[in-house]
Amino acid sequence: MSKPYIKTKQDFGPHGFSWLTLKRIEWVDPVGRSRFWESVERRTTASSGVDAVAVVARAVQKNKEPQALVISQYRPAVGSNCLEMPAGLIDEGEDAGVAAIRELKEETGYHGKILTVTPVCFNDPGITNANMMMAVVEIDLDSEENRNVSQELHDGEFISVEFAPWNDLLPWLLERKRREGVEVDARLLSFAMGMHQMQLMELHQNGTVAEHDAGVHGGRKTHGFLVCKRAGKLNPKAAIAVIATGIALISSLLLRKKNS
Repeated sequence: MSKPYIKTKQDFGPHGFSWLTLKRIEWVDPVGRSRFWESVERRTTASSGVDAVAVVARAVQKNKEPQALVISQYRPAVGSNCLEMPAGLIDEGEDAGVAAIRELKEETGYHGKILTVTPVCFNDPGITNANMMMAVVEIDLDSEENRNVSQELHDGEFISVEFAPWNDLLPWLLERKRREGVEVDARLLSFAMGMHQMQLMELHQNGTVAEHDAGVHGGRKTHGFLVCKRAGKLNPKAAIAVIATGIALISSLLLRKKNS
């Protein structure tokens, strides 16, 4: 069998759209047969070919447990408030790290330090070629620049900033979804699932017994997940592994559901 390739791309508008366009793609499959695919593409992609950056933001403070900084905003496409990572489009001439620090400051008011940046990944390759990079950032809440912060939101942006327990991020997200009906962005949920899975693997490797109480821990419903705590600083390489593990977990769950 030969390698698949794109034969043509035809723009289907619609007229008047500033940010997105529809495409009808003719491609050739591994056995040489021409096929068609419908997709959505951004009109704003920088010359670097990278659309956006999302920020894994870890807030630290002396003598306190680390926290995950998340944002909440109403998303018209899903008709609900959504818990997300700070994120945004990369401007022309910017690299992902610079864009991550800028977006974090604009959306949350906080300054951060880049720990690592992932390679380019694709958000939803079944319907779009939109892509992004992820930046792991540490925020020092004791620093002078992170006191009395203020957001720098653009017109039409209505973003609230929240702090979640870093070591209990997954149960925190699931409880918010259960209690308030908010949606959770797949990138944030993937990261939380991956981090939770890494905590469980560390417990197993260390021979530690984790508590499982049928979905209730400390008076909070956790949807049946094991809850465990781990101290220590963030390992940037581990953070990338966390993201990959989380995406793999969600993919396997979706495939299992599809095949059942």
